[in-house]
Amino acid sequence: MKTFYKIMPLIVLATIFSLGFSSCSDDDDNNGNTDNKKYVPSLITIDPGTAGEQTLTITYDKDYRVASIVCFTPDENETQTDIFEYNTTGNLVKWTQKSSVGNVDDKDPYAITYTYKTDSIIQKDSHDTYGWAVNSANFAEKVVRYYELPEYKDETVFEYDTNKRLVKETNTSVSGTGTNIYYNSYEYDNKTGISTHVNITMWQAVLLNLNDDLYSFLLAKTNNIAKISSEEDGDVDTMTYEYDENGYPTKMTAKDADETTIWKFEYTEVK
Repeated sequence: MKTFYKIMPLIVLATIFSLGFSSCSDDDDNNGNTDNKKYVPSLITIDPGTAGEQTLTITYDKDYRVASIVCFTPDENETQTDIFEYNTTGNLVKWTQKSSVGNVDDKDPYAITYTYKTDSIIQKDSHDTYGWAVNSANFAEKVVRYYELPEYKDETVFEYDTNKRLVKETNTSVSGTGTNIYYNSYEYDNKTGISTHVNITMWQAVLLNLNDDLYSFLLAKTNNIAKISSEEDGDVDTMTYEYDENGYPTKMTAKDADETTIWKFEYTEVK
């Protein structure tokens, strides 16, 4: 799937992971946690079939907010590190990226800061400024990219269902050549979400997913994404899962018109 636009220069990542728990098929009616423990994803490996496997390692702070995400691509011996910093109230205030390869700009830390207003969040880096409209429950409602020229406009609006799941994002871009409108729509299963116990606001999950759909697993706060439809390119992605005995996904098979990608997940217990 393609995202509408990149919030910042980001090396394209891909990842997924294997879990040592026994698994059951997607058809099994097993959505319960048999050991009453909570888990968060800690390692993801992804195998796109046509390219080399990648790994995504996720660490957390003491409150199980995402502290860092490290993507390693063995074929290119490349590591990209994302570090997230929070203020005393738990709000994301800084996102720093660094790559082990590339030019000087790629290797130097690239920082994005977030400033909180009454009902909005201002995102700034060395190139761009974005304004996020966020409701009182920290759900992203809209993001606007600011341009110096008034005839340029780029905004994305987010919609949720009654289960607080992202179901649609609509992007409108206006330039001197006209107006383009694209959307992604999301459908879900009814199983335990991969990131059910990750301490992350829907605003931050949407922010990361909009930047790169590698981070789509963070949208799985309630249930797991089963289908993504994109009006931009007519693409439809379908996802099927295998689960462990506690109802957590251990494997995702993602298919589109061109390829099949296998994601595998490992978890860490929430203490």
